[in-house]
Amino acid sequence: MPQAVIGALGLRDAGLFSGGESPDPVARLVAGLTDRRILLVLDNCEHVVDGAARLARRLLAACPALRMLATSREALGLTGESLCPLPSLGTPDTIRLFEERAHAVRPGYRLDAGTVGRICAAVDGLPLGIELAAARLRSFELDEVEARLRQLSHGDRTAEPRHQTLRAVVAWSWDLLDADERTMAKRLAVFAGGARLSAAEEVCGLPADVLAGLVDKSLVEVNAGRYRMLETVRAFCVDQLGDEQEQARRSHAAYFLRLAEEAEPRLRTRDQLDWLATLTAEHANLMAALRWAVGADRKIALRLAANTAWYLYLRGLRSEGLPLVVELITALDKEVPTGLVEEYALCAISAGLRLDHVTEVMRDLGRTLRFPYLVMLWAAIGTAEVITMEMFGDDPWSRAFVETAEGLRTLYFGELVASRAAFEQALASFREVGDRWGIANTLDQLAGIAALEGDPVASLALTDEALQVIGELGDVEDAAELQCRRADNLLRIGEVATARAIYDRVAELGTPQALAAAHRGLGEIARLAGDLDTARALYGRALSEYEPGPIIAAEIRARILCGLGAIATADGDAERAREHYEQARDEALTRLNLPIAAFAEQGLSGGDLTWEQALHRLRERFVSLW
Repeated sequence: MPQAVIGALGLRDAGLFSGGESPDPVARLVAGLTDRRILLVLDNCEHVVDGAARLARRLLAACPALRMLATSREALGLTGESLCPLPSLGTPDTIRLFEERAHAVRPGYRLDAGTVGRICAAVDGLPLGIELAAARLRSFELDEVEARLRQLSHGDRTAEPRHQTLRAVVAWSWDLLDADERTMAKRLAVFAGGARLSAAEEVCGLPADVLAGLVDKSLVEVNAGRYRMLETVRAFCVDQLGDEQEQARRSHAAYFLRLAEEAEPRLRTRDQLDWLATLTAEHANLMAALRWAVGADRKIALRLAANTAWYLYLRGLRSEGLPLVVELITALDKEVPTGLVEEYALCAISAGLRLDHVTEVMRDLGRTLRFPYLVMLWAAIGTAEVITMEMFGDDPWSRAFVETAEGLRTLYFGELVASRAAFEQALASFREVGDRWGIANTLDQLAGIAALEGDPVASLALTDEALQVIGELGDVEDAAELQCRRADNLLRIGEVATARAIYDRVAELGTPQALAAAHRGLGEIARLAGDLDTARALYGRALSEYEPGPIIAAEIRARILCGLGAIATADGDAERAREHYEQARDEALTRLNLPIAAFAEQGLSGGDLTWEQALHRLRERFVSLW
């Protein structure tokens, strides 16, 4: 449920510049909703009432400005919950709805108001029941519809009355279907997020005119080229699958595995946005197929999980499939199916399981990677020493990735000229293939180098271009972090008011890293203005918001500590200043990040060293050891 809310709010697990670790989705929601006045609606909670209650309790406790509205057949059972029972539609509304639907299927048909009223009462005034009853006018007269409704069995007498009524109306509609329509309906029910016509025809094994019949009978809706069932209808049809369920689920999974395998390499091309849109439209189906495969066919599950990994990464939804991947790797343990070494490695790294075994099997791979970004995830778990150039192909994307790695290596050693050259070459290669993720990443790194070299104007221009590219991917989180780095440059050139406005805007929503960066920036503005108490409070808040993560996040923490060191120096507390600067320097050195460590070293010198001199000193002391 937390991941569903993240998707509905347009949030992401984390930005594209983040590392491979997937954050806690509830923590992500808390970060995105803290200090925001918003009404969050959870609809139809009765099937997940326990999860909805746990989520609501945590969010309401952490986000005082948040209000929640839940619709459910039972209360969530939370302290402070206010209940508002909802009656059925009023008689005039139910009659008007029936008349609208009846005239849509049988224009000009004369309706008797009394009979219509009794029909609406027979289905308890429920809109779905009214729509299905009105649809029967294609084949029956009005009095025949009323008579049939009076005869309907209410099925399970232990069920809630409204549920009995709906199921009975759906069952009547089912009874009126021919054999092909029934087959289509129950097979279509395995689709979790609706279906395109081509997908429905292939998975269900029947032509489009059969599906059109279900639309005519109001059992299937069509909108923007997608066919879907209302959940009540879908649940009924799933129950009708019986022994066919295994084959229907397998056909569904096979179709979406082929789609994922076709899309995966294209997510690193200039067609990236089109394929992202295609997979996003099928997101629920992809996750449903993975859920089935984990329990029924682990080879399909490995292939599907691996071929959707980059899509989920680009969409910022890595945590959504994580419980399934954990379940899969736990079941496989160290069993690697033949030909699926990379798929196993991707899943194991994502799950954080069997990592020693991953190193063993990857060391013996001996061929070019089919999933080249596996190296990025692999390096994040500390086993990258077995990476060899033979693992990369000679395609432009792989070359760009290698050039990016070289740019990072030389950057962290403080070799800015060599780093810029590597990133410029990587940028050219990413532009060649049209991968916006790579373009934005390299532009951001080049902007950082320009800032280190004391050219905030050039850094601003590069950051602005990166923001434009990230916007095409819909990456709000990385846009927030880039906006903070933009504000840093604006502050350096004296545009304080504009920088403050950006920091304030980012502080309203974003990942924990973006929040920490924004409050650090606001603290820096206060420090430069001489308001040390406000600066100290903002830096302290930023430090509390920081979450361990990728290198960029660690840089934010080091800058926060340097800011606290500067405040302590201004207060005349040399001992506290030294503690903050040493902590910042040591943590940066642990990350092998000399440029950031040099800022702390400069602070420790009391201003006697320039940043370049501090960098030179650290290189002499540490690079030979690395």
